[in-house]
Amino acid sequence: LLTHEIARSWAATAGYSRSINFIGRFADPLLLNSASATIGGLLNRRVQVQGSSSASVGRIGLFETAPGYRTVTVFASLQTAITRHLALGASVGRYYYSFDRAAQVQGVPLNSVSRNSARGYLSAWAPLFESGRRTNATR
Repeated sequence: LLTHEIARSWAATAGYSRSINFIGRFADPLLLNSASATIGGLLNRRVQVQGSSSASVGRIGLFETAPGYRTVTVFASLQTAITRHLALGASVGRYYYSFDRAAQVQGVPLNSVSRNSARGYLSAWAPLFESGRRTNATR
């Protein structure tokens, strides 16, 4: 995972992973290569934006002849502070899954799936520890 700070309040992140996952619905393990990228930061003191994307290519099984699959996800979010401890936000996303014709889960063929998501949320923040201010501290 690589992170690059852009200015004081922005950051970009890129990553790559190669892994073997075990998912209960599949009889064989999933071998997968994934790449991801994220960028986000503050537009001003109260508004934060973030965008991310990831893609995976893999096989259902460890052999070269095993059926393959591909996934792509894209997300964007916007959050604005209401008070010092509350924020209101919204995010949207798109998922895409594609499987080779031979891919099956418990004998049922898999198809390509594409779906969208949208959500709104209220976020609360509270400090776990707070130290008192010294009376002679400068601001």
